[in-house]
Amino acid sequence: MKLNSACPKIIRVYGESQERNIFPLPRFLGNASMTRGYELQDKREYKDIALHYLIRKPGRKYADEIREFDERFQNNIHIPENISKYQKLLKEASAEELKNYEIILCTCPASTNSRLLHGSLVIIDECGMCKEPECLLPLLNHPHARQVVLIGDHKQLQPIVKNRTAAEKGLQTSLFERYGEQSFMLNKQYRMHESICHFPSRHFYQNKLITAISKPVQIPQFWPNTSRPVVFCHVEGAERSLSVSTEEGNESSKSNDLEMKEAVRIFRELRSMRKISQICILSQYKAQCHLIESELRKTTDDENYKVCTVVSSQGNEWDFVILSLVRSMPEYEIEKNPSIGWCKRNLGFISDEHQINVALTRAKHGLIIIGNKNLLQCDKMWKSLLKEYQQNNCIVDALTFVPSFNRMKQNNPQKRFGATKNRKNV
Repeated sequence: MKLNSACPKIIRVYGESQERNIFPLPRFLGNASMTRGYELQDKREYKDIALHYLIRKPGRKYADEIREFDERFQNNIHIPENISKYQKLLKEASAEELKNYEIILCTCPASTNSRLLHGSLVIIDECGMCKEPECLLPLLNHPHARQVVLIGDHKQLQPIVKNRTAAEKGLQTSLFERYGEQSFMLNKQYRMHESICHFPSRHFYQNKLITAISKPVQIPQFWPNTSRPVVFCHVEGAERSLSVSTEEGNESSKSNDLEMKEAVRIFRELRSMRKISQICILSQYKAQCHLIESELRKTTDDENYKVCTVVSSQGNEWDFVILSLVRSMPEYEIEKNPSIGWCKRNLGFISDEHQINVALTRAKHGLIIIGNKNLLQCDKMWKSLLKEYQQNNCIVDALTFVPSFNRMKQNNPQKRFGATKNRKNV
């Protein structure tokens, strides 16, 4: 990882279990999680700033002794006295190394590591996603800090609490949200086209977001409203319930074949326009992500794409985002005056305003939403978005959106992506 010479000296401290995945003690050898951890972290870009690599770097005071222990442990030489000496050595080496750095990066749980020096300033990033007990760990373990800074957005992802009772009792409310009224809002956004930003600003941030993009972006001519690069593509597909496997075991999820086909078709049409490169397909359902990814692998050689859940998209951005909402039902089954319980059962995640805020704010130049507008009218937030999109001529039947690029060129050469009448030869 290359840092500017003017940047403060930074070191990354991982949790002990993560370090053991890379440099296991004898009793951890053969652990099934070891391979996953190695694949995830054993990259040169991390080695340059990771504490557990730096203390083993040739020339460091304790490096030779540590590597000698590592070699013994790889040979599964298990002597309790050796492990005790090794752990003491790691603590001394870490303390020696940490003195050379101005900024220590770590997770909240890793901040309890006894090897860490007491900092004068504690900054907790993405604090809106931290459970309150997690957030308290660095505060309690660094009581001499002169300042504490919480950074985050409690209007976006909340802490993930799977126990419903715990969530209802308040564990899903972060420390950041509790202090939300006293926060200082950074109200300039540099990512989204102002039309993409308009609804999130109005609905989630009381119209306080200001678009501060210095260089205007030319909008492709395929949008139904060529001044607003947003569109809702109406699809009346059928949702399916199924089980998907995760690291924590199987979990129930949902998919929608028709939405998958439209998402893949739109992706391929966008990619045929050479200037459109970064495209991400989002869904709140893992089953839908797996379905879309599988179809892309079968039908295209293009590897320049990203398919992920809304939760995992937090903190990322792409030129274009295609959002598949999945939930659907025939119009005759939709209740005219649905109860809160009915909406929760039939809309699920897509009525979670925190997640939808994240989904609607990942795109820089174009946002494409695929879903069933009839069902979405049951939710106050979606009803408001659909009304705004309808007023701006941004709702279409999915099949009519993004006509074939080759057909566009044949029908109207001047309406090519980025083409103008006065275009010069280059």
